[in-house]
Amino acid sequence: MTRWIVSAVALLVLAGGGWMVMNPAAPAEEAAAPHPHEYSPVVAIDLTAEVAGAGGDRLVPWEVLRRDFSGTSRDGEEIDLEDVVRGNRVTLLTYFAEWCANCRYEAPDLVAKYGAHGDDGLMIIGRSEYSHPDVVDEYVDEFGIEYPVILGSPNPDPDNEDLVRVTTAHFRMRKALLDPRKWGTPLNVVVVDGDPTRASIVTGEFFPGAFDETFGGYLNGSVAATDEASGMDG
Repeated sequence: MTRWIVSAVALLVLAGGGWMVMNPAAPAEEAAAPHPHEYSPVVAIDLTAEVAGAGGDRLVPWEVLRRDFSGTSRDGEEIDLEDVVRGNRVTLLTYFAEWCANCRYEAPDLVAKYGAHGDDGLMIIGRSEYSHPDVVDEYVDEFGIEYPVILGSPNPDPDNEDLVRVTTAHFRMRKALLDPRKWGTPLNVVVVDGDPTRASIVTGEFFPGAFDETFGGYLNGSVAATDEASGMDG
């Protein structure tokens, strides 16, 4: 490649007061590097334990989740998170932003998980953050999302984006969970058997295969929820 560049430079001639490239074949532009994945491990957590939130305030993550994932979905479905987690073996709550590259990486996987395990007792609820409802609709249609989605915070003011970001419950909770990212999407929370004291968080994308390795056996009945092999404490 270096010799090719040197040869091409040698073909430059001064003509008409400017430089003319005699070799019309220009090197192809290098493809932009893909956005990096943001994988994070599955970490066990008691969502009912009070923690220090952003700004030194105190909060209980489960109370924040109950507010964020209860209400009317974009399709008009009324959701009560307490009822949802009581009625399902595993409930996956996912915060996302439609413009977030990592959310876009993960969306097809979540759709596949819901399709594979929906009949086994898996429920997924999404909550959009920092996104206009119209583009959330486009996102849902693009990925074929069939699980309910609750509309959260709107798209931030480009002239003062931090004002929207730091005043959301999503921001407060993820700071309490020691999530150092600026926007913090995706953020995944998993509750087993409706018990918020026996939950897990993923502050980013699931590692490939991690969800099935941790919860798949319980969903298909091959592993008990208290089995050490499930990755959950009894």
